Amino acid sequence: MNHQFAEVIIPIPVAHTFTYSIPTPLLDKVEIGMRVEVPFQSGKLYGGVVCDLHTEKPEKYIPKSIIDVIDEKPIISAFQLHFWRWLSHYYMCTLGEVMMAALPAGLKMTNETTIKLKISPDDIPQLPKRETELIQFLVQHIELTLKQLAKLAGIKSVQSYVKKWLDRDWVNITGELKKQYKAKLRKHIYLHKNFRSEEALNEVLDGLQKNPKQADLLMAYLMLVGQEWNTGMPVLRATLLKKSDTSDAVLKSL
Repeated sequence: MNHQFAEVIIPIPVAHTFTYSIPTPLLDKVEIGMRVEVPFQSGKLYGGVVCDLHTEKPEKYIPKSIIDVIDEKPIISAFQLHFWRWLSHYYMCTLGEVMMAALPAGLKMTNETTIKLKISPDDIPQLPKRETELIQFLVQHIELTLKQLAKLAGIKSVQSYVKKWLDRDWVNITGELKKQYKAKLRKHIYLHKNFRSEEALNEVLDGLQKNPKQADLLMAYLMLVGQEWNTGMPVLRATLLKKSDTSDAVLKSL
């Protein structure tokens, strides 16, 4: 039975794998442990590793299709994939981060990876027409990203060709994977150290009698931190605003 969908590990720090559909021409070619070229956000293409095959279509979205199969046979064994999962759990990191650390640089390609010939074109034997055309583009431009090379050739993917050239030691590739996700920063609010005594706090509350919204916000903070109010315990800004039913403007005025 042909599996219609593949779970792919993409070399980015995201806590889950991604489901891609397998187009009909590739159904008999995709295997677990192979690298496949897949589309991601903003036109970005990645070389990911297939970690599972199945027939379960996602219910909440329509999966994108695998563009191409990079390897002729699996480069990652079932044992290695099992070890990657163990590493991600043990070190509390993502499979994508394990993949980035485990794979040699030559096996981590995106459409922003730069490629350059390292041998003379005269040393390259006769090739099929498409491959010869790609080599000629590299000779003309000296250095190209995979995205640029594919665009010049009018094809979606060149990773399978580049993989062959790397195996034959014809090219060099450079370029680090760019981070696609930034750490999510959340603002916290805490009581200033000058007001962590009962006397100072009472003075503040007395001074806010004519500003009920500000008083409500301060009281909400005190309710959230409880007996820890004099330690400067932080509270999430969003939680505080919701609890006090006040606006960001009121908070800034304090």
